[in-house]
Amino acid sequence: MSISLTAKKSRCAASTLRLDTTLPTLRERSVQWLLDGYRDINKLEIIKQAFASCHAGTLFNLSFESLSSRNALQRLRDVQRNEPDLWEQIVTRQYQLPEQRAIEEPPFTDDTGGADGSDVTVEAVAKHISDGDQDVPAICSL
Repeated sequence: MSISLTAKKSRCAASTLRLDTTLPTLRERSVQWLLDGYRDINKLEIIKQAFASCHAGTLFNLSFESLSSRNALQRLRDVQRNEPDLWEQIVTRQYQLPEQRAIEEPPFTDDTGGADGSDVTVEAVAKHISDGDQDVPAICSL
C-alpha cells in the first residue's frame, strides 16, 4: 500500500508501477494486513456501532440496548395476545426445516480399496506408533 501511495504522490504513471508479487512478500503482507485489520476494528465503540446498524424489523436493531429495552421485552411478553399466528408457530414448532433423508453410509473398514493412495496398512502404522519409533519407516515416503 505504501509503495502505491508513494508512486501516486510522485505522480508516476500507473503503467510504470511494479508491485512485488512474489509469494514470500504476499504471505508476509497478508498476515500483516489481517493483524492490522483486527487491531483497527477490535474496539468496543466500533463493535457496538456495527450491531446498532443491523436492524431487526422496523422498531429494533441488534444492539444490546435495543434488544433488552423495555419496549422489546414488552413486545415479547405480548406475542401470545397480539400475534396468535406467530405464537402458534412457536408453540407447535412449525418453523422447523423439513426432515432430511439420511444417507446410508457403510461402516468403517480397514479396506479402503486404495482410495487413500497409501500402501501402508493401518496395522503397520499402529505397530509403528505403539513401538515408539521416531524414524519414518523405509516402506513410507513423505
